[in-house]
Amino acid sequence: MSQLMTIGSQPIFLIIVFFLLSLLPIFVVIGTSFLKISIVLGILKNALGIQQVPPNMALTSVSLILTMFIMSPIILQINDNISQEPINYTDSDFFQKVDEKILSPYRGFLEKNTEKENVEFFERAAQKKIGNETILKKDSLFILLPAFTMGSLKLHSR
Repeated sequence: MSQLMTIGSQPIFLIIVFFLLSLLPIFVVIGTSFLKISIVLGILKNALGIQQVPPNMALTSVSLILTMFIMSPIILQINDNISQEPINYTDSDFFQKVDEKILSPYRGFLEKNTEKENVEFFERAAQKKIGNETILKKDSLFILLPAFTMGSLKLHSR
């Protein structure tokens, strides 16, 4: 227990934890269906020509509730993964377990809902930026998140 308290009270560890927690709202907006739903509801509101009703807060709340509904299978899968074997942040393979138990289901959601053209575009852009070395894999969040976000912003009819 004393080792747990020692690691948890180190300032650099706390800074990293709070930094990662501060990124959570960004991931909710750009890494889920929230962006697309809120854009569609905003366009619908403008198409109806109504300015005041429903208020933007109501549209944001509806977007958030629908996003929670859409993301619930991923959240439940992550919860099952963690409840089977809790992640101990004192383990040496902490980041590997986080990737395996938390990021894998989320990465699967992104891969399933991202257009191939967007993924390929960001792969090429990353390769040009970094050089010829392939540092980022296709399933890297640095490729999947921008590709997913661009797909959410793209409005077209199918």
